[in-house]
Formats: sequence, structure tokens, C-alpha cells
Amino acid sequence: MKKSIIAVAVLLLLAALLPILGNTFMKQTIDDRITELKTYGLETKRDEINSSYLSTSRHMEFTLKDSQKFIAYLSTFADKQPPAYINAMLNGVVLGVDIEYSNLPFAKAFEVDLYPLTLPDDVRDSLSQHDPKFLTFMQKFLLSKGIIWHINYNSLNSNFDGYVKDIDQKYTLKDGTRIDLGLKKALFKGNGTLIAPDMLSSTLKAFHLNVIQKEQTFNFALENFSSSANFDSQSTYVSGMNVDKADMILQGTADDSEVHLKNLKVNMSSNAQGKNADLDSRASFDSLSVASKSLNVLLTKFNFDISANDLDKEKYELLRKLLTDKKNQQLSMASKEVQQAVVGLISKGFVIKIAQFSLEDLTLDTQKKLKGFAIKSELRFAKDKDLVQKIKLSPMMAGSDIEFTSKISIANEFYSFLTRMSPMLGTIKSYAKEEKGSLVFDIELKNSKATVNGKALN
Repeated sequence: MKKSIIAVAVLLLLAALLPILGNTFMKQTIDDRITELKTYGLETKRDEINSSYLSTSRHMEFTLKDSQKFIAYLSTFADKQPPAYINAMLNGVVLGVDIEYSNLPFAKAFEVDLYPLTLPDDVRDSLSQHDPKFLTFMQKFLLSKGIIWHINYNSLNSNFDGYVKDIDQKYTLKDGTRIDLGLKKALFKGNGTLIAPDMLSSTLKAFHLNVIQKEQTFNFALENFSSSANFDSQSTYVSGMNVDKADMILQGTADDSEVHLKNLKVNMSSNAQGKNADLDSRASFDSLSVASKSLNVLLTKFNFDISANDLDKEKYELLRKLLTDKKNQQLSMASKEVQQAVVGLISKGFVIKIAQFSLEDLTLDTQKKLKGFAIKSELRFAKDKDLVQKIKLSPMMAGSDIEFTSKISIANEFYSFLTRMSPMLGTIKSYAKEEKGSLVFDIELKNSKATVNGKALN
């Protein structure tokens, strides 16, 4: 009996110690992360812990003392060097962090609130000189946690979700300019590290920015925005974006204009997991209207679908790194290194396909609606180990490695419009054939010989 009592007592003691052990583990995990961030230019201004038996809350404030070092750290997660102005946007910012978590060891989830408490030094200095009242307004807004990223993070499986606090702010500047800013229902979820997640998706119900300055107004509005991205690596990813509606209006100026976009969809992917690499890009929208003093056009039902398949993975990686490596920011497509990489990639052979490039209708200057066009194409580069030498002797010698087919269908009325814009296009009509009110061009390039609808090009 005595042994049983001792065993029960030990178990109860262990159970009682679990929250203490859990709190120690979580605190050490957070402390390790803070120590790491300090090496990248962040400095802790404040660190307060409020711990009960079962839960702990922690408030911290960070300031960016070395923005260049922190930007260098962020750039390790991206292909390209961040813009220079990011330095000024971050320098001097104080970031507040509130963390809450359970002390139980098996509870690996914690909640985080991130919020800026001050403006960047440059912005603060400028406002203090030109509009001190607006500076005071912004300081009160930030100190009241006007901007908050709330994150629920599971340290066990690295899953997270959260939201950005709704914003609805109006203010009149010293010069009378009125600003109206709104953000509604911005949600996100993902997996991986918060700075560079492996998967991230987000939705936004609405965003608007209205600026009124005397007789001039600028309005921008976005409705039902969503995005998603899965990153296995820099060469293997899938990303997409949808926008139900976007509007931009500029009035009261010499260049008044309106742009209205409906149902935009964009998808991009890259897959380099197999022997070869494949790229795919798609875009579409239901309607896009642009109205200004110089242009008034409405485009409806636009679709674009292009892919590159069977790319040699090694050559593709070489070209990708040349174009994205921060050490090569000055390189352009005309540079010798890039040209050599492009030729090397082509010499391995691959296929470019335009599965669809089409526009259903076009209305210009509110006149009669014109039927649009549809294009499908395929471009093949044959493998050629001697391609480099051929190009050195004569670039024309590489023509035998290229095969191209395309079917272009252009509505008669739209073709007439194009010829008015560029009369030279009228010379190709003799090669066309008519099908259901459209001009059709079946183009083929093979063995360095080009034909259109079976007619050899002169």
C-alpha cells in the first residue's frame, strides 16, 4: 500500500510539473528565436512576461537598429534584391509583439499579435515638419493597435492561420486633402516559417483608398481578392490569384481616366521535380475597360495560356539563377552570360505552346462591338549539340532546328480595324482564307521554309 501511495504521489507531482516544464520549453523556444533575430539587426526594447499556472502571455517591443542587416536577412528568402526604399520604410520602426500560449507540453499552438507602434524615422521627420497634426493622428492610430496581424501558429506541424484587423479610417490633411482608407476581412493560412512559408493562401473581402484634393479625386477599390501559393523550391511552385472586381478612377486632372476590371484570374507554375522542367502561365478576365481623353476601349473575355515543356533541368536552373541571383542584378538578356545560357538551353530542345490566346470582343470609342481573335501556336526547338558552333558561323544555320505551327483566326471587322492602325497588315490578306466571318492563317515553318495556308512566303 505504501508503495502504491508513493507511485500515485510521484505521478501527481509529475502531472503538476507538466505546465512548468511546458512553460520552460515554450519560453526557451521563443528566446532562441529572439536571439537569432537580434543577430539580424533587431533590438529588444521591452520584454514582459505574465505567467499563470496554465498559461503565459508575453509582450515584447522590437526596434530595427540595423535595417540593412535585416533586409539582407529577408533577401535570403527571395530571388531578387529588395528595393532600396525598403530601407527607409523600416528604419526606426518599433514593432509590438504579443504572444499567448498554454503551459501544457502537448499544447504546441500559440497566438501572436504583430503591430507597428511607430512610423519609420524618415516619415516621422517629414510629417513633423509639414503636418504635425497628421503625425499625431498616426501615432495615436498605431499606439491603439490600429494595424494588427493576428496569427495562430502550431509549432508541432508548422500550420498557421490568422487575419489582418479591419481598417476604416478617414482623415483630412493640413492642406484640406481628405483620405479614406478601408480594409475588410483579410484572412490567411499556410504552412512553414512565417517569413517564407511553403504554402500560403489569403483572401480579402474589400479594400479601398479614396483621396480628394480640392477638385481632384483618386479612387481605388478591390473586391473579393484571393491568392494561393505552394513552394517546394524556387524551381517547383504553383501560385494563383483571383480578383472579382477592381476599379481605379482619376478625376479633376488633365489626364482623367477610369479603369474597370472584372473577374481576373492568374495562375503560374513551375515543375522541376522530374528529369525535365515545365513552366505554365495562364491569365483571363471577363472584361477590362479603359476610358481616358486619348483612349476608350472595352475588352471582353480575354484568355491566355502558354507553357514551356521538356526544358533541360540543368540548363534551366543555370539560366534561372543568372536572372534571379542577387549577385547578377546588373545582367540583362543582352549580356554574354545570359545569351550563352539561353543558347545552351535551346540546344537541349524544348517546346513552347500557346494553347489559347484569344479575345472575344472589342469595343472602341463606344462604337460597334467588334469580334476579336483566337491564336494557337506551337514552337519546337530540336536537340542540337552543334548549335553553339552553328550560331557562331551564321545564326541562320540554326533555322533548321526550329519548327513552328500556328492557327490565327481574326474577325473581319477586327482585321479592318488593325489595318487602319497599321496599313502594312493589309498585305497579308492574300494569304488568308475565310471561315465564318473570320480570316484564318495556318502558318507553318519547317526545314527553314515558311508557308501560310499552304502558300510559300515570298
